[in-house]
Amino acid sequence: MAITQGGGDSVVAVLEEVSRILVSADPVEDKARRLLELAIRVAGGDGGVVCWRTGSSAAKAEHRVCWPKPGLTDVPAACLDRVLETGRSIAPPDPSGRRWADESPNGHGRVVALPLLAGGLVAGAMGLHLNGASAPGVEAVSVLRSIATFLAALTASSGPAAIEAGDDRRMVGEGRAMMALRRDVARVAGFDLAVLVRGETGTGKELVVRALHALSGRRNGPFVALNCAAIPESVMESEIFGYEKGAFTGADRLHRGFIEQAERGTLFLDEVGDLSLSMQAKLLRVLQEREFRRVGGETTLRADVRVVAATHRDLEAMVRRGEFREDLYYRLKAVTIAVPPLRDRREDIPALVQESLRRLEERCGRPVSMTPEAVEMLARHDWPGNVRELENAVAAAVVAGDGVADAAALGRVFSGTTRAHPPAEAVRPAENAAPAAPRRETIREATVRVASEALKAAQFRICAAASAIGWS
Repeated sequence: MAITQGGGDSVVAVLEEVSRILVSADPVEDKARRLLELAIRVAGGDGGVVCWRTGSSAAKAEHRVCWPKPGLTDVPAACLDRVLETGRSIAPPDPSGRRWADESPNGHGRVVALPLLAGGLVAGAMGLHLNGASAPGVEAVSVLRSIATFLAALTASSGPAAIEAGDDRRMVGEGRAMMALRRDVARVAGFDLAVLVRGETGTGKELVVRALHALSGRRNGPFVALNCAAIPESVMESEIFGYEKGAFTGADRLHRGFIEQAERGTLFLDEVGDLSLSMQAKLLRVLQEREFRRVGGETTLRADVRVVAATHRDLEAMVRRGEFREDLYYRLKAVTIAVPPLRDRREDIPALVQESLRRLEERCGRPVSMTPEAVEMLARHDWPGNVRELENAVAAAVVAGDGVADAAALGRVFSGTTRAHPPAEAVRPAENAAPAAPRRETIREATVRVASEALKAAQFRICAAASAIGWS
């Protein structure tokens, strides 16, 4: 798969393979090995090695991954140590005679060595041994540097290993829309700029934001999330900026706000469109000047934080109505990521269902499943509530089917909410027809209703819902 000049299709194929590796459930070691194997193929090599630091001394770097197997990489340790010490790349000239690397191998043979940079620090090195073919060209070098970036991300325990986020939630799907989204995330993550993530409710915007954090140079810093729609306006300023002791009645101690809590990390402002105009002005100052003051304070503090915002609102229309500041809108809009609705990636529904079932099994400690017929029903649904609605439907169907969600159980869940409606003629009452007698609820229907209500009350935590109604 060596990429030659002008091999654009090969570049796209490699980036898609990188995305598949990162979102896999493989251990970090296996992901590193697969990325290294991919880099070897891109460079047209026959072996390689990845080493990560184990201490402050470059000489103590630990060689973790070798391919095809240890001892056959032919990448001199002196080259790797040189990269670890200097952070400079090593490579012979490319086929046109141009030198893209900082140094040449200096008698060490046909070797390419790149630093693994994390947060501006050299976290490790990747060495590749060329098999006698031409040295990698410009496009191949660009791809190799991208692979080195992802390898560096794997060194952080809080890093992206599979671009996972939060507890056990991750970006799921192999369709075209999701692959494009992953490429956007990978492209934007390395730039320490404010980002606006847009998408309908329930599409998974927070997962995208967490992936941005995990792939960024701030991955080792905190990730602090704030739902702007959930905090009353009266306390919003003190929660975001913090307050000094004695700033107001009840302020009996210094309180560090969300900005300080996110120091050297990422501050996620969910539903930023719900911020008041006065708070928008203060947020703009943080983005422009990188400084703020606590409520009741006189000292100006530096804001070393990356702000990522998300919204489902039409900010352009809000700007026209005077409900959202135009300057803040353009500050956020400079880097925008759009999350596709579920109806535009129906091919991912089976994978999303399997992921939902996996999490249900882990939380409940019992096997759960869904029949192929039920999955087909889900694929035909419109999903105005997107992935969140899908997850809730899967949980409700599992409860209704006592662990096995079949078409009948799912049909009962969809009753009254399905988007597929019969023609109006089919439901129009006959003329002069006597009023229908009130229909009594069946035991099965009552069971489904009670299960659905219990799920909603338990915020769709299936184990808590089952316990509340006495199901084991």
